Amino acid sequence: MKGIFSFSREKTTLIFKAPALYIMTLMPDVIFRRWMSRYDGVVLIYQMGKVASSTIYASLKQDPRLLVLHFHRMPGPNRESTNKRLGLTFRLRTLLHDLQGTTGYRLMRRFPEKTFLISLVRDPFSRNISGYFQNLWRHGADGNVTASEDHVQDVIRSIVTDYDHDVPLRWFEDEFRPATGIDVYDVPFDAFVKAGLSRDTKYPLLILRTDLADKTKLTLLRTFLNRPDLTLQQSNTGETKFYADLYRAVKSEFKYPAEYVDQALGSKLMQHFFTRDERRELGLKYGASESSPGDAE
Repeated sequence: MKGIFSFSREKTTLIFKAPALYIMTLMPDVIFRRWMSRYDGVVLIYQMGKVASSTIYASLKQDPRLLVLHFHRMPGPNRESTNKRLGLTFRLRTLLHDLQGTTGYRLMRRFPEKTFLISLVRDPFSRNISGYFQNLWRHGADGNVTASEDHVQDVIRSIVTDYDHDVPLRWFEDEFRPATGIDVYDVPFDAFVKAGLSRDTKYPLLILRTDLADKTKLTLLRTFLNRPDLTLQQSNTGETKFYADLYRAVKSEFKYPAEYVDQALGSKLMQHFFTRDERRELGLKYGASESSPGDAE
Protein backbone atom coordinates (compact mmCIF):
# COMPACT_ATOMS: atom_id res chain seq x y z
CA MET A 1 0.00 0.00 0.00
CA LYS A 2 3.03 2.19 -0.43
CA GLY A 3 2.23 5.68 -1.70
CA ILE A 4 -1.47 5.73 -0.82
CA PHE A 5 -0.97 8.52 1.67
CA SER A 6 1.82 10.42 -0.10
CA PHE A 7 0.22 13.79 -0.76
CA SER A 8 0.99 15.87 -3.82
CA ARG A 9 -0.02 19.51 -3.85
CA GLU A 10 -3.11 18.66 -5.91
CA LYS A 11 -4.09 15.83 -3.56
CA THR A 12 -3.62 18.05 -0.51
CA THR A 13 -5.99 20.58 -2.06
CA LEU A 14 -8.51 17.82 -2.78
CA ILE A 15 -8.45 16.67 0.86
CA PHE A 16 -10.09 19.95 1.83
CA LYS A 17 -11.93 20.90 -1.35
CA ALA A 18 -13.64 17.66 -2.36
CA PRO A 19 -15.62 17.05 0.87
CA ALA A 20 -16.63 20.73 1.11
CA LEU A 21 -17.96 20.79 -2.45
CA TYR A 22 -19.80 17.53 -1.93
CA ILE A 23 -21.49 18.85 1.22
CA MET A 24 -22.67 21.93 -0.68
CA THR A 25 -24.44 19.75 -3.25
CA LEU A 26 -26.50 18.26 -0.40
CA MET A 27 -27.80 21.64 0.76
CA PRO A 28 -31.42 22.80 0.25
CA ASP A 29 -32.05 24.43 -3.11
CA VAL A 30 -32.18 28.02 -1.84
CA ILE A 31 -28.76 27.70 -0.15
CA PHE A 32 -27.29 25.75 -3.04
CA ARG A 33 -28.35 28.31 -5.67
CA ARG A 34 -27.15 31.22 -3.58
CA TRP A 35 -23.75 29.54 -3.32
CA MET A 36 -23.72 28.78 -7.06
CA SER A 37 -24.50 32.41 -7.95
CA ARG A 38 -20.81 33.24 -7.48
CA TYR A 39 -19.95 31.12 -10.55
CA ASP A 40 -20.58 31.70 -14.23
CA GLY A 41 -20.38 28.00 -14.93
CA VAL A 42 -19.55 24.51 -13.73
CA VAL A 43 -16.83 22.93 -15.88
CA LEU A 44 -16.53 19.17 -15.58
CA ILE A 45 -13.32 17.80 -17.12
CA TYR A 46 -14.53 14.25 -17.40
CA GLN A 47 -12.29 11.84 -19.26
CA MET A 48 -10.40 8.59 -19.08
CA GLY A 49 -7.06 8.70 -17.29
CA LYS A 50 -3.76 9.65 -18.95
CA VAL A 51 -5.09 11.85 -21.73
CA ALA A 52 -3.17 15.02 -20.77
CA SER A 53 -6.11 16.75 -19.11
CA SER A 54 -4.10 18.17 -16.19
CA THR A 55 -2.96 21.14 -18.26
CA ILE A 56 -6.55 22.18 -19.00
CA TYR A 57 -7.55 21.70 -15.38
CA ALA A 58 -4.60 23.74 -14.10
CA SER A 59 -5.50 26.51 -16.54
CA LEU A 60 -9.25 26.71 -15.94
CA LYS A 61 -9.11 26.55 -12.15
CA GLN A 62 -7.27 29.90 -12.15
CA ASP A 63 -10.58 31.58 -13.06
CA PRO A 64 -12.50 32.33 -9.82
CA ARG A 65 -15.79 32.55 -11.74
CA LEU A 66 -15.56 28.94 -12.90
CA LEU A 67 -16.16 25.97 -10.64
CA VAL A 68 -13.88 23.35 -12.19
CA LEU A 69 -13.78 19.66 -11.32
CA HIS A 70 -11.50 17.04 -12.83
CA PHE A 71 -12.18 13.31 -12.60
CA HIS A 72 -12.36 10.00 -14.49
CA ARG A 73 -15.42 8.33 -13.00
CA MET A 74 -18.94 9.26 -11.95
CA PRO A 75 -21.24 7.06 -9.82
CA GLY A 76 -22.54 4.08 -11.76
CA PRO A 77 -21.96 0.45 -12.75
CA ASN A 78 -18.55 1.10 -14.31
CA ARG A 79 -17.12 2.63 -11.14
CA GLU A 80 -18.62 -0.12 -9.00
CA SER A 81 -17.25 -2.92 -11.16
CA THR A 82 -13.80 -1.30 -11.38
CA ASN A 83 -13.60 -0.87 -7.60
CA LYS A 84 -14.63 -4.48 -7.09
CA ARG A 85 -12.11 -5.75 -9.63
CA LEU A 86 -9.11 -3.71 -8.41
CA GLY A 87 -9.79 -3.92 -4.67
CA LEU A 88 -9.34 -1.85 -1.54
CA THR A 89 -5.93 -0.35 -2.31
CA PHE A 90 -7.22 1.10 -5.57
CA ARG A 91 -10.34 2.47 -3.86
CA LEU A 92 -8.23 4.21 -1.21
CA ARG A 93 -5.95 5.75 -3.84
CA THR A 94 -8.89 7.05 -5.90
CA LEU A 95 -11.18 8.04 -3.03
CA LEU A 96 -10.77 11.81 -3.37
CA HIS A 97 -11.01 11.82 -7.16
CA ASP A 98 -14.13 9.65 -6.99
CA LEU A 99 -15.63 12.10 -4.50
CA GLN A 100 -15.02 14.80 -7.12
CA GLY A 101 -16.81 12.59 -9.64
CA THR A 102 -19.78 12.18 -7.31
CA THR A 103 -19.84 15.94 -6.71
CA GLY A 104 -19.65 16.61 -10.45
CA TYR A 105 -22.53 14.22 -11.04
CA ARG A 106 -24.69 16.01 -8.44
CA LEU A 107 -23.78 19.46 -9.80
CA MET A 108 -24.59 18.36 -13.34
CA ARG A 109 -28.01 17.08 -12.27
CA ARG A 110 -28.90 20.01 -10.00
CA PHE A 111 -27.57 22.82 -12.20
CA PRO A 112 -27.69 21.65 -15.83
CA GLU A 113 -28.05 25.19 -17.19
CA LYS A 114 -24.58 26.09 -15.93
CA THR A 115 -22.79 22.82 -16.72
CA PHE A 116 -20.11 22.46 -19.40
CA LEU A 117 -18.47 19.12 -20.19
CA ILE A 118 -14.93 18.76 -21.52
CA SER A 119 -13.46 15.41 -22.49
CA LEU A 120 -10.22 14.42 -24.18
CA VAL A 121 -9.13 11.62 -26.49
CA ARG A 122 -5.71 10.04 -26.93
CA ASP A 123 -4.70 7.12 -29.09
CA PRO A 124 -5.10 3.97 -26.95
CA PHE A 125 -1.59 2.70 -27.64
CA SER A 126 0.41 5.54 -26.06
CA ARG A 127 -2.35 6.09 -23.51
CA ASN A 128 -2.06 2.54 -22.18
CA ILE A 129 1.71 2.75 -21.82
CA SER A 130 1.30 5.99 -19.88
CA GLY A 131 -1.49 4.43 -17.80
CA TYR A 132 0.74 1.51 -16.85
CA PHE A 133 3.47 3.86 -15.61
CA GLN A 134 0.97 5.91 -13.63
CA ASN A 135 0.09 2.71 -11.76
CA LEU A 136 3.51 1.09 -11.39
CA TRP A 137 2.70 0.25 -7.78
CA ARG A 138 -0.11 -2.05 -8.92
CA HIS A 139 2.14 -4.07 -11.21
CA GLY A 140 5.13 -4.34 -8.88
CA ALA A 141 7.45 -2.52 -11.30
CA ASP A 142 10.23 -0.20 -10.18
CA GLY A 143 10.50 3.05 -12.12
CA ASN A 144 13.59 4.22 -10.25
CA VAL A 145 16.01 1.61 -11.58
CA THR A 146 18.34 2.13 -14.52
CA ALA A 147 16.63 1.61 -17.87
CA SER A 148 18.73 -1.38 -18.88
CA GLU A 149 17.66 -3.42 -21.90
CA ASP A 150 16.62 -6.35 -19.69
CA HIS A 151 14.49 -4.14 -17.46
CA VAL A 152 12.91 -2.40 -20.46
CA GLN A 153 11.94 -5.77 -21.94
CA ASP A 154 10.55 -6.94 -18.58
CA VAL A 155 8.34 -3.86 -18.39
CA ILE A 156 7.19 -4.27 -22.00
CA ARG A 157 6.17 -7.88 -21.26
CA SER A 158 4.32 -6.74 -18.14
CA ILE A 159 2.44 -4.04 -20.04
CA VAL A 160 1.34 -6.54 -22.68
CA THR A 161 0.20 -9.22 -20.21
CA ASP A 162 -0.89 -7.33 -17.06
CA TYR A 163 -2.63 -4.20 -18.31
CA ASP A 164 -6.30 -3.97 -19.38
CA HIS A 165 -5.83 -2.58 -22.87
CA ASP A 166 -9.54 -2.41 -23.64
CA VAL A 167 -10.28 0.36 -21.12
CA PRO A 168 -9.85 3.32 -23.53
CA LEU A 169 -11.77 1.48 -26.26
CA ARG A 170 -14.80 1.07 -23.98
CA TRP A 171 -14.60 4.16 -21.77
CA PHE A 172 -17.06 6.40 -23.60
CA GLU A 173 -19.63 3.61 -23.78
CA ASP A 174 -19.11 2.09 -20.32
CA GLU A 175 -18.49 5.28 -18.33
CA PHE A 176 -19.36 8.52 -20.12
CA ARG A 177 -22.66 7.64 -21.81
CA PRO A 178 -24.43 6.12 -18.75
CA ALA A 179 -23.49 9.12 -16.57
CA THR A 180 -24.24 11.96 -19.00
CA GLY A 181 -26.78 10.47 -21.38
CA ILE A 182 -24.56 11.53 -24.29
CA ASP A 183 -23.27 9.13 -26.93
CA VAL A 184 -20.10 10.81 -28.19
CA TYR A 185 -20.23 8.76 -31.36
CA ASP A 186 -23.38 10.68 -32.30
CA VAL A 187 -21.56 13.99 -31.76
CA PRO A 188 -19.82 15.38 -34.88
CA PHE A 189 -16.05 15.31 -34.56
CA ASP A 190 -13.60 16.59 -37.16
CA ALA A 191 -10.67 14.19 -36.99
CA PHE A 192 -8.61 16.50 -39.20
CA VAL A 193 -9.16 19.44 -36.84
CA LYS A 194 -8.87 17.05 -33.85
CA ALA A 195 -11.83 18.60 -32.06
CA GLY A 196 -15.58 18.53 -31.75
CA LEU A 197 -17.86 21.08 -30.08
CA SER A 198 -21.59 20.65 -29.57
CA ARG A 199 -24.17 22.80 -27.81
CA ASP A 200 -27.04 20.58 -28.98
CA THR A 201 -26.27 17.76 -26.55
CA LYS A 202 -27.85 17.43 -23.11
CA TYR A 203 -24.96 19.51 -21.76
CA PRO A 204 -22.59 21.60 -23.89
CA LEU A 205 -19.68 19.34 -24.80
CA LEU A 206 -16.15 19.97 -26.05
CA ILE A 207 -14.02 16.99 -27.10
CA LEU A 208 -10.34 17.55 -27.85
CA ARG A 209 -7.57 15.29 -29.06
CA THR A 210 -4.58 15.47 -26.75
CA ASP A 211 -2.25 16.02 -29.71
CA LEU A 212 -4.15 19.11 -30.77
CA ALA A 213 -1.85 22.13 -30.99
CA ASP A 214 -1.97 24.25 -27.83
CA LYS A 215 -2.86 27.35 -29.82
CA THR A 216 -5.94 25.69 -31.32
CA LYS A 217 -6.83 24.07 -28.02
CA LEU A 218 -6.73 27.46 -26.34
CA THR A 219 -8.88 29.07 -29.04
CA LEU A 220 -11.54 26.38 -28.67
CA LEU A 221 -11.57 26.59 -24.88
CA ARG A 222 -11.91 30.37 -25.00
CA THR A 223 -14.84 30.06 -27.41
CA PHE A 224 -16.55 27.21 -25.59
CA LEU A 225 -16.42 28.88 -22.17
CA ASN A 226 -16.53 32.51 -23.33
CA ARG A 227 -13.19 33.17 -21.65
CA PRO A 228 -11.17 35.38 -24.05
CA ASP A 229 -8.35 35.90 -21.53
CA LEU A 230 -7.73 32.24 -20.77
CA THR A 231 -4.10 31.02 -20.90
CA LEU A 232 -2.70 27.49 -20.77
CA GLN A 233 -0.43 26.18 -18.03
CA GLN A 234 1.54 22.98 -18.65
CA SER A 235 1.26 20.23 -16.05
CA ASN A 236 1.89 16.53 -15.29
CA THR A 237 3.82 14.99 -18.18
CA GLY A 238 5.26 11.50 -17.90
CA GLU A 239 8.52 12.74 -19.41
CA THR A 240 9.27 14.70 -16.20
CA LYS A 241 8.26 12.14 -13.55
CA PHE A 242 10.57 9.91 -11.50
CA TYR A 243 10.20 7.10 -14.03
CA ALA A 244 10.98 9.37 -17.01
CA ASP A 245 14.10 7.50 -18.26
CA LEU A 246 12.42 4.10 -18.18
CA TYR A 247 9.24 5.56 -19.69
CA ARG A 248 11.10 7.01 -22.67
CA ALA A 249 13.04 3.77 -23.22
CA VAL A 250 9.88 1.65 -23.16
CA LYS A 251 8.01 3.99 -25.51
CA SER A 252 10.82 3.89 -28.04
CA GLU A 253 10.82 0.08 -28.27
CA PHE A 254 7.24 -0.90 -27.58
CA LYS A 255 5.21 -3.11 -29.93
CA TYR A 256 1.78 -4.55 -29.22
CA PRO A 257 0.56 -7.98 -30.31
CA ALA A 258 -0.87 -7.54 -33.81
CA GLU A 259 -4.31 -8.80 -32.76
CA TYR A 260 -4.68 -6.00 -30.21
CA VAL A 261 -3.53 -3.34 -32.66
CA ASP A 262 -6.02 -4.61 -35.23
CA GLN A 263 -8.82 -4.62 -32.67
CA ALA A 264 -8.03 -1.09 -31.55
CA LEU A 265 -7.75 0.30 -35.10
CA GLY A 266 -11.17 -1.12 -35.93
CA SER A 267 -12.82 0.23 -32.76
CA LYS A 268 -15.40 3.01 -32.64
CA LEU A 269 -12.87 5.16 -30.79
CA MET A 270 -10.27 5.04 -33.55
CA GLN A 271 -12.75 5.19 -36.42
CA HIS A 272 -14.52 8.25 -34.99
CA PHE A 273 -11.64 10.32 -33.62
CA PHE A 274 -8.74 9.54 -35.98
CA THR A 275 -8.26 9.86 -39.72
CA ARG A 276 -7.45 6.90 -41.96
CA ASP A 277 -3.86 8.12 -42.41
CA GLU A 278 -3.43 8.47 -38.66
CA ARG A 279 -4.75 4.97 -38.06
CA ARG A 280 -2.39 3.57 -40.67
CA GLU A 281 0.57 5.42 -39.12
CA LEU A 282 -0.27 4.21 -35.60
CA GLY A 283 -0.68 0.68 -36.88
CA LEU A 284 2.77 0.73 -38.44
CA LYS A 285 4.28 2.19 -35.29
CA TYR A 286 2.75 -0.25 -32.82
CA GLY A 287 2.64 -3.50 -34.80
CA ALA A 288 -0.56 -3.98 -36.85
CA SER A 289 -0.96 -6.98 -39.08
CA GLU A 290 -0.96 -6.67 -42.87
CA SER A 291 -4.76 -7.11 -42.90
CA SER A 292 -5.38 -4.46 -40.24
CA PRO A 293 -8.72 -2.55 -40.41
CA GLY A 294 -6.87 0.73 -39.87
CA ASP A 295 -7.37 1.68 -43.53
CA ALA A 296 -11.15 1.43 -43.35
CA GLU A 297 -13.22 4.55 -43.71
